[in-house]
Amino acid sequence: MTEINNKHIHFLGLLSGIILGIFLTNSFITTNHTHEEADHNQDDTEVHVHADFLMYLDDKKIDLTKDEFQSSAEDLKHDDFHLHDNEGHILHRHEENITIVEFLDSINFTLTSSCLTTHEEEKFCEDTDNELTLFVNGEKYNTPEDYIINDEDRVLLYYGLKNSPNLQNYLDEVTDEACIYSGTCPERGLPPPESCGLTCDI
Repeated sequence: MTEINNKHIHFLGLLSGIILGIFLTNSFITTNHTHEEADHNQDDTEVHVHADFLMYLDDKKIDLTKDEFQSSAEDLKHDDFHLHDNEGHILHRHEENITIVEFLDSINFTLTSSCLTTHEEEKFCEDTDNELTLFVNGEKYNTPEDYIINDEDRVLLYYGLKNSPNLQNYLDEVTDEACIYSGTCPERGLPPPESCGLTCDI
């Protein structure tokens, strides 16, 4: 009888060990999968930032609605920072840490701290009479080459006379429509469909 009881106890112990092992293994797999899924979701967080943009150079408004500045499925100027659908005043950024300099490069404009060179190789540099200034939400941005747009920023890139009487008009002319594209002001209407050839859902 004792031998049978010992075998029974041994069997129960073995069975308990197997069950515990299965439980711990399953817990490890579930936990590991949850962490991987969380990391995956964090890495795949979609970025779609919009800002209103205007450029005035020597009192001339630059028309960015032209095809040469627009991204499309056939002619993608930049994977993650662009204009499209022939809207020249709404910037779209799809990735973190991309500066406005990189966007401008993609449409053949070169911006430094003191000069802007256009797609036609025309150069606008600061001198004693003129300034090259980036305004963000009405305020001067001291290092334009480092600027990364935030959602619903209103941005003016200006070159012209210091203290120009026209400057305030240009600042007022910057639209405030980025919120429509970002879907944060639904009372002003739905965002228009975007056909940039990328993932352009808000």
